Amino acid sequence: MPKFTIGDVALMTGYDLVRDGQTVRRGELLEPGTDLTLNLYWQPEPGQAERAGRTEAFVRLTNIDEQNWWFATESGREPVGASGAYRTALPVRIPSGLAPGVYQLDVGALTREGRPLGVKNMELVELLPTQGSIRLGPLYVTEEIGRAHV
Repeated sequence: MPKFTIGDVALMTGYDLVRDGQTVRRGELLEPGTDLTLNLYWQPEPGQAERAGRTEAFVRLTNIDEQNWWFATESGREPVGASGAYRTALPVRIPSGLAPGVYQLDVGALTREGRPLGVKNMELVELLPTQGSIRLGPLYVTEEIGRAHV
């Protein structure tokens, strides 16, 4: 996975998406009504640990047309190792009634004032299309069980 810097504050070094304690595999089908946890792994930039502690990770479930179907901020944060690295946990719900299709997760960080921090890749080029977020996915959503058309 490419690494991204959020607002010159922290480097996102990885992620995993979990359902019922198991990692969701790439291409795995998800049903509406499913609850997931997105774990994001961060390393503060040198000298930025205090600033990183004042940010809050967010996640949006979106489709190709940039429609937002779910938004949440981190529900937990814990240190990972002795280097100042940390993990944030974010709830993700595939809403009941969501149409089958291909979706993605847009993730980033907010300041205490609620403003998104800019995102840069390792070449320090600003990423404009995702408006201050990193796109993860795709997520494949199926029809709800019991609602399939006969």
